[in-house]
Amino acid sequence: MQKEVFDKELGTILLHKSKKTKNLSIRVSMFQAIRVSMPYSFTYANALSFLNEKRTWVLQQQKKNQTIEKQYTISDLSTLQSKFHQFKIISYNKKQLQIHWQKEKITLYISQKQDILAHDFQKQLKELLVAVYRKEAKSYLPQRVATLAKKYAFSYKRVVIKNMKSRWGSCSSLGNINLNLHLLRLPDTLIDYVILHELAHTQHPNHSKHFWNKLTSILKNAKQLDKQLASFHPLAF
Repeated sequence: MQKEVFDKELGTILLHKSKKTKNLSIRVSMFQAIRVSMPYSFTYANALSFLNEKRTWVLQQQKKNQTIEKQYTISDLSTLQSKFHQFKIISYNKKQLQIHWQKEKITLYISQKQDILAHDFQKQLKELLVAVYRKEAKSYLPQRVATLAKKYAFSYKRVVIKNMKSRWGSCSSLGNINLNLHLLRLPDTLIDYVILHELAHTQHPNHSKHFWNKLTSILKNAKQLDKQLASFHPLAF
């Protein structure tokens, strides 16, 4: 059960009730409305009161997000790209954005009057890119993990593709490899580095000396690649 309200200072707020929710919580995400989750027995007034108590914190989070959002604003549509798809932009006289997928080609029909910097339009572009990256990641990453694991004698259980906010990958205690779909934005050398990094964690779960010895025995420039990776942000749109 959900209700939408508007605050002049904070913008759109989604008040979400759920029988599974036990406590009040606030989520401030990039490119999305503020979300307040609450137990089903709580009133919307309870949620708004809680939000008001946390207003200063919410504003701080919004400011941080806005700084990052500016860095990832797509101001030039000619820069749209992915690993396996080509983008074509066509201007037309209708208001609605239309997207046509054709195998390895994606055509965007965009209104001639469209402000491409508008928040809603940017959100649509981000959602499109996430869909493209997810499709490509599910096709490419599992087979690449299998290839590298076989080459370097690693074993793992399965590969899970996720849209993660702050991590490129992780390895669970069960030997599952979790990979961020945004890896498809990276150069091949860094994609392989992240995969091998997580495969090394199947043998050494922390970043101990043994872990780095294992990784550098495969990639002599592992620490250099790790520094290169730090210059990219695994932003989840």
